[in-house]
Amino acid sequence: MNFPLKNILSAFLLAFCFFAAGCSKDETYAKKKKREMENIDNFIRENGITTISIADYLEKGYTLNPENYPDSMKNEYICFTDKNVYMQIINVGQGDTLREGERKNYTVRFVEYNIQSKDTILYNIYESVPDCITISLSEGVYSATFTSGVMYNAYGASVPTGWLIPFEFTTPGFYNSRAAHVKLILPHNEGSTTAAANVYPAYYELFISPEKWQ
Repeated sequence: MNFPLKNILSAFLLAFCFFAAGCSKDETYAKKKKREMENIDNFIRENGITTISIADYLEKGYTLNPENYPDSMKNEYICFTDKNVYMQIINVGQGDTLREGERKNYTVRFVEYNIQSKDTILYNIYESVPDCITISLSEGVYSATFTSGVMYNAYGASVPTGWLIPFEFTTPGFYNSRAAHVKLILPHNEGSTTAAANVYPAYYELFISPEKWQ
């Protein structure tokens, strides 16, 4: 069966358009990721942040007494190069670690800041009721869900994966100077569902404590 040349050309052009559209999407996402990296780098530079490795952090012994940082070290963030995540531990807290097989409820007071648009998105620092979160540790893997609060209302039960990192390094106590206090710089894939969908980085400041102390 012979097809008219006109139909063949039309089919070829249609296929090319689909291919070009797919490439365009890939390029657009790549550009967004590149812009995200630039935004993170600019945020780090503009805020005078210095970065260290996990090994350096542990070697210097800051894990035990981060509140005793010398002034020159107070703006140091641990760099998790495999995740492009940055974390500063201001206070590890004076509570317990989450042990293997355990499931506990915590409360979190936080500020969420969009690094790209330079806007504060959400916060509950001044709310009378903090956000509630359930954390589990199974076979060395942390998982979590929001059960109530500002983040739950905005994003549902899904917890940013970057929020789980502090639980490996802190021992949250009750909500005062002994609560765990950390700052995070998260790329889109470690942040909220909205950040993931729109490819933008976010900065968080978190105060974490066991639910029973609220």
